[in-house]
Amino acid sequence: MLAPKLDGAPKTLDAQNDIQLKEKLQALTDSDIADYYRLKNLEDKYTKADEILGKIMTIFLTDLGLRVSKRTEEQIHQALEKNPLPTSNSKGLVAKTENITKPIGIPKDDKWTINEKPLHEISNERDIPDFLEKVKIDKIDEALKSSVSFANRTSTLDALKGKFSGTSQVKIEEKIHLWDLDLFLNAEMVGGVLTGKAQIKMAENGKIFSDSSHGGDIRAFREFTLGSEAVFINASPNVVFQLYYFKSMDTLSGNIYQKIRGSETFSYIGTLRLRRSE
Repeated sequence: MLAPKLDGAPKTLDAQNDIQLKEKLQALTDSDIADYYRLKNLEDKYTKADEILGKIMTIFLTDLGLRVSKRTEEQIHQALEKNPLPTSNSKGLVAKTENITKPIGIPKDDKWTINEKPLHEISNERDIPDFLEKVKIDKIDEALKSSVSFANRTSTLDALKGKFSGTSQVKIEEKIHLWDLDLFLNAEMVGGVLTGKAQIKMAENGKIFSDSSHGGDIRAFREFTLGSEAVFINASPNVVFQLYYFKSMDTLSGNIYQKIRGSETFSYIGTLRLRRSE
């Protein structure tokens, strides 16, 4: 007896994965992007844009290993090219990007991320100064524009929690300064947003010259969707930390950049080393 003929061949795993990915992206397009275009306030649009970018990356990371057909990829490109999403610049304003489907990464001519590769191999404090020198960012303003709100893509949130303290030697207008630094974070990821409390204090000669406190949605912490394990912290309107966590020593070290008086761009001024104090 002949076996009954099936109406259609069973879908392959790749085809099923493609359908699932399409449905997830379609759901995002139908809801969040529609919400974005209804917003009028620039600050609200900035917040929504960061949320959408985080969700897009979450979808792709969740479906890591699934192959998307060229046709699906082209459809995504065409849809988002017609209605590009905004990305934030270093002043928190909304700016358009030419191709939102490209992951927000590092300026192509900046080589500092290549030098991050030995990060997880460093287990001796003597090796940290050389590492920080190699990852120093020449075009820090471009890197800041390419960063996005912290969503634990670097998987460092648990390590960042608590209180860290330390000192920093910086050089400003040919004069050496010794800063005392305190960094505190008690936060969780809530709906893709870093939520909780954070505080960054900077002092010199026992006098606090900057005390930045953050509650609720914490915008001071930033990172990249790919290409770097650095966590950027807006320590103040004029100071930015480029931080790395060294697991074997349970310390945070990084470079410091500051807007020099009369300038709107950030420049490298020194390094910092923070040890866990709580």
